[in-house]
Amino acid sequence: MLYSGAEAHVYETTFFDRTILVKKRISKGYRQPTLDNKLRKNRNKQEVRLLMSLKKIGIPCPVVYYVGEDYFFMQKIDGALLRDSLSHDKLVHLGKYIAIMHSNNIIHGDLTPANVISSGRDLAIIDFGLGGVSSEIEDKSIDLLLMKRSLVDGFDVFLNSYILNYKDQNIAKTIVKHISEIEKRARYSQR
Repeated sequence: MLYSGAEAHVYETTFFDRTILVKKRISKGYRQPTLDNKLRKNRNKQEVRLLMSLKKIGIPCPVVYYVGEDYFFMQKIDGALLRDSLSHDKLVHLGKYIAIMHSNNIIHGDLTPANVISSGRDLAIIDFGLGGVSSEIEDKSIDLLLMKRSLVDGFDVFLNSYILNYKDQNIAKTIVKHISEIEKRARYSQR
């Protein structure tokens, strides 16, 4: 096992002489079994659909090789997590990729440098387990807010690239402006 998360375990194995990853959704003992099975199957399908949609719009992400009911086989992408190899150029590329995703209403759901693999000059976005499809400004702003909270430096570089590469820059500016509204709500609710 390479990774154990709240929703899934990720294993490394071989498939037709190729090193791959298997993402297996884990059962939750506190859920009613029929509901648990349905949720795991639906979340598995959703993530696979997102990965396939991302490939169609040119976003680098793992290739899916095989899909089971509550697991799937995917490409293992070698490299370092972006959080360990941040640079100006990589943040520019990431801003562009997220702008393309959001322009196509694809939301990551857990957008941090820990969910981006850097291999040389290339980036690949991983772990769409919390992802979805949404045209809502709020959902896109939350993706950006998660990135903002994860970056010590470079968020402005990422954001400028995001705005420049978004299909409609006026919508991008609205999404970015909405980040501060979300932050204000969060501060108010913490008091």
